[in-house]
Amino acid sequence: MTVWRKLDRYFLFPKVAITINEFEDTCIKIFKGKCFHMYLHEKLAKYTTKNRYPMHMPGHKRQLTADNLYAYDITEINGFDNLHHAEDVLREEMERAAEIYGAAHSRFLVNGSSCGVLAAISATVEYGGKILIGRNSHKSAYHALDLRGLHAEYVYPQEIGAWSMQGGVEPAAVREKLQKNVMLVGEDNMQNVTSTQKMRAVFVTSPTYEGMISDITWIAAICHEYGVPLIVDEAHGAHLKAMNLWDNMQENNERNDGQPRGGGSEATKSALDCGADIVIQSLHKTMPTLTQTAILHVSQDAVSSGRVSMEHIDYYLGVYQSSSPSYVLLESISQCMHWLSGDYKIGGLDAREQVKTYRELLAKTRNRLAENKKLHLIQKEDLQKTHCVVALDEGKIVISAKGTNLSGYEFANLLRERFAIEVEMAAQDYIIAMTSFFDTEEGLEKFADAVAQCDAMCDNINMEKFRNERQFPQTQAKMPICEAKKLAGEHPERVCELPVEKLMHGGAVLPEETQVGAKEYISADFIYVYPPGIPIAAPGEIISPEMAEEMVAYYKGGFEVIGCRTANGDIYIKCLSDDEERKKSR
Repeated sequence: MTVWRKLDRYFLFPKVAITINEFEDTCIKIFKGKCFHMYLHEKLAKYTTKNRYPMHMPGHKRQLTADNLYAYDITEINGFDNLHHAEDVLREEMERAAEIYGAAHSRFLVNGSSCGVLAAISATVEYGGKILIGRNSHKSAYHALDLRGLHAEYVYPQEIGAWSMQGGVEPAAVREKLQKNVMLVGEDNMQNVTSTQKMRAVFVTSPTYEGMISDITWIAAICHEYGVPLIVDEAHGAHLKAMNLWDNMQENNERNDGQPRGGGSEATKSALDCGADIVIQSLHKTMPTLTQTAILHVSQDAVSSGRVSMEHIDYYLGVYQSSSPSYVLLESISQCMHWLSGDYKIGGLDAREQVKTYRELLAKTRNRLAENKKLHLIQKEDLQKTHCVVALDEGKIVISAKGTNLSGYEFANLLRERFAIEVEMAAQDYIIAMTSFFDTEEGLEKFADAVAQCDAMCDNINMEKFRNERQFPQTQAKMPICEAKKLAGEHPERVCELPVEKLMHGGAVLPEETQVGAKEYISADFIYVYPPGIPIAAPGEIISPEMAEEMVAYYKGGFEVIGCRTANGDIYIKCLSDDEERKKSR
């Protein structure tokens, strides 16, 4: 049985203090005696008139125009192939993508990277099997664990305490986990395909939301040494290949050493070029495609070695993707691939020149941001070897407000309200701004100017005017995530594994007056801040008093916390109702 435990009391709107624009956005229309909220279309149309510059996804940055999209919205009519059984035009398009990225096979995704993650895990790990997974994985990976009844071992990314964020995954930690699995199962039993104790796959995220790139080359080599496939969630790295694609092509044309297409510095290498078996990329995040578009790649070595079955991949893509894929989305992916190959212009822009221009603009922008005195641009020099970050994706602009009178959330609000700039995400101590090939010079200059002005005035600005009314008290709102986790212990303790049936149908779900904070409870659901969707607590993990305090801090800081609910000013979390459950699981 599961119950909802009360975390703390808070007030959603202690005051009403909104601008005229905010009032217009949230006003209720009165029509024929009935109340209607503003239609989504009207809200979108109104938003486009505000001239807010998007330092966030999608990668087209709203710079492109299109014909009547409804004219392209067809179904699988004669001559247009079938995504789930591609034999004609869609097959040719996916083969082109595989050639560009250096994959054996590529598959277009219209349900985002999430469906690719679900399919990759399902295709490589049998039901009830075992997987090694980065604890900072996206919620879609955890959904795969639930749906497939998998047993997960966690590998934890390194903490960058100075900047309150997470770094890369340590290759040695992956080796340690895999070696322990060998010792547990036994050398003689490692080839027993029916053994559910054997680690069947490794799943890591690189780059992270903050642009931290792990040593995928080393991790892949370790995985292959133990005969398991490496799946990389590269949702935020679809652009890495393009950063020096033409340089790589020229280099490979000049040599014939059998090396795969790719190369360049670690910062511009795709995980596929580093030896990963399956790589999932969200095209829409950084490339000129529509939201929901993504792509899945499988390496040649993964197929030839038998570590990955394309039959299984295609089967599970059919399970997790819509049976009626949008041809508008497919055409968006196709255009992007033709743009990358150099035989198509998007918005009148040639890919080679556009990438070159972007690299120059990005370098100029980062140089300007690095000149600020208080708002600190995170750079490679800020990271230590122990953080296990081989490179930074410089397209992700991460600016720390630590040491100023601004929280990350307030920094983002300031950029929005005073400078008409919308960033991708605000954390407690920093913001993330996303760039792409389709950022304009004017837009990036506007962003750099705004940050410079914030830097000059951040110690003197009257934050009461801009502070969100739900903001937690300043001393607690800025408690770094990493420090909160250190208070709770090195990592959340996992004491039991719960089947999805227990989570979703565990009996009555009723609020209890017992306040979390005086004791520990076992989470019966995923609790995460979105974006990015990485669980603070996963099912079966202990929620300590310190973790509960952190969740309350997020709520009161204005962040969207999924997995909690509110009622009458109280915050509730879903957890096991019977403490004996914990005793039995130890």
